[in-house]
Amino acid sequence: MGVSSVNPEAIHRSPQGEPWCAAWRYFRLPVRLDNSKTLWIAPESDHLFLPKFGVKTGVFVNFINDLKANDPNRVGLLHIAFDSLCAKTLTFLKALAPDHDIPRDAQDTFKACVARLQSVWFVHLLSRDSRISHGLLTSTRNRSIMGYNRSIPIFPHAVEFELLGSDPRPIESSLEGQTVWQDPKTAVQAWVKLERKLGFPNKKRKGSKGPSREISHLLAMAARNGYTRRAPFEVNSEQTMDDCLQLELDTLKSYFIDGVGSLWPHLYHQEVEEGKEYLLSAAGFWVFPLGTFKTVDKSLETAVYKDFSGLQPGIGLFKL
Repeated sequence: MGVSSVNPEAIHRSPQGEPWCAAWRYFRLPVRLDNSKTLWIAPESDHLFLPKFGVKTGVFVNFINDLKANDPNRVGLLHIAFDSLCAKTLTFLKALAPDHDIPRDAQDTFKACVARLQSVWFVHLLSRDSRISHGLLTSTRNRSIMGYNRSIPIFPHAVEFELLGSDPRPIESSLEGQTVWQDPKTAVQAWVKLERKLGFPNKKRKGSKGPSREISHLLAMAARNGYTRRAPFEVNSEQTMDDCLQLELDTLKSYFIDGVGSLWPHLYHQEVEEGKEYLLSAAGFWVFPLGTFKTVDKSLETAVYKDFSGLQPGIGLFKL
């Protein structure tokens, strides 16, 4: 479980002078609690990230309710994030509905907490193949050529990050397509069904007023993925970020120069030089609005491919 904190007064501007709504956030993983400790949430600024579920429905409901009960202003949680690729997340969300084992007053409090949510994030962490297009991805139209896609942020194990309304890097040519494997809509649909089970009306119906929360997709490469056959490591500092990027280059070199792609050594050198000058790798995540994955292509039997051309994702940039 992770907690992030926002400073809404932080305002930044792009190199062109365009205003961005930006904020400092603090990210902590994991947060382990026992009966002697209390997790304090500042409602307006804190986001709660739940990468997986290992508790019963009633425990989670009581936990969310306790956050409100322990808040002096009785506000409780306003921002929550889920791992959309975790199978347990989908199973849990589908089961998270009125239950005869949960007291009615607890159900009512939980429903009130869901109604007050301002944002629901679905974190979609990809494998290292999302940045290095080779292997299975050669048949998923990830890139028109084999190569190294530096635009995709790397999601680290870090503390502070700055949220920008748009990615300031020159990423337009890198947004042509990305294999995201599982359809991100699946987790969103599970959440929306949960809201309906709790009795919230469908916003699609004329005149109905559903929850006011804003749903967003977060997309990044999971920094905990190992490269080659080395033991995986966490990106949690400038040094480990440099190590991660060097492993990418080593993998790219072994494929394009030493491996089956040895016919294209010039492409490797071109990727290295252009990457240094034009597109810096980012420790963070992309933010896409709800509806981004309304239409997707199936490249493989179980793989989803999305063309992001023309989109301008927001980006969270971690300070390592």
